[in-house]
Amino acid sequence: MQKGKSFNTLSWKRYLIYEGASPRVKRFLNSRGDSIFKQITHEVFKAIDLDWPNVVFMAHPHMNALLSIPKTQYQDFLSESKKWFTNTENYEMCSKIVKYETKLNHNTPKDKSKSKKGIFI
Repeated sequence: MQKGKSFNTLSWKRYLIYEGASPRVKRFLNSRGDSIFKQITHEVFKAIDLDWPNVVFMAHPHMNALLSIPKTQYQDFLSESKKWFTNTENYEMCSKIVKYETKLNHNTPKDKSKSKKGIFI
């Protein structure tokens, strides 16, 4: 019987934010960034639609860790993704991201004291 491999979970920010990234990360994003950002962005879209608590993925098969985007950071990831697609002039993806950013902002209660559950008379 073969035992399963265990992985550490790391923040996505270290590997997917181009500005200030290490030369190795920049090389990785320059060679595979479009594919990586498209795949992860579509998974974040699905996570928003299905109200998932996080998105976890493996960015590279030789990396012994999983990257995680918690629900609280979906907006941050979409902003970075939009920057990437703006720089690569993929305005179709930018348009989709804007729609999901709007959806995410409308689904997030700004002031919990105004929710119906919080009103007592």
